[in-house]
Amino acid sequence: MPHPQQQHQQSQQTLDSGHAYDDDDDDDKEDHDQQLLISKQRDDIKNRSLSWCNKHVKEKRIMQQVFEQQSEKTNKLHGMQLSISKSIFEKVHDSNKELQEQNLTLNGGERGKMIESGQKRVDAIDIER
Repeated sequence: MPHPQQQHQQSQQTLDSGHAYDDDDDDDKEDHDQQLLISKQRDDIKNRSLSWCNKHVKEKRIMQQVFEQQSEKTNKLHGMQLSISKSIFEKVHDSNKELQEQNLTLNGGERGKMIESGQKRVDAIDIER
């Protein structure tokens, strides 16, 4: 005589249509469905990760382009500042040279006048003696 649990299993294995039904098929189908669900969830996670990575790669490229553009603008501005500074320096230097030359000319003229007036004084003192 079959064990009571075996009888219960055998009665559950018979479907309404009278065909034998295996509980293992249900377990296999559930396992398969579970594996499909897990696989779909993995794919979803992978796709979200890839999407996130692509988004951040695009953002990084954009940031790199902006950085390069800003660097280029900064370099141009720096070059312009150097050019302006050099031009100002040259103009100031040239002006200083002109002023020094004028100063020397004036000083030479003043010195000459002073020497002349000093000589006149000396001559005047000699005459008085």
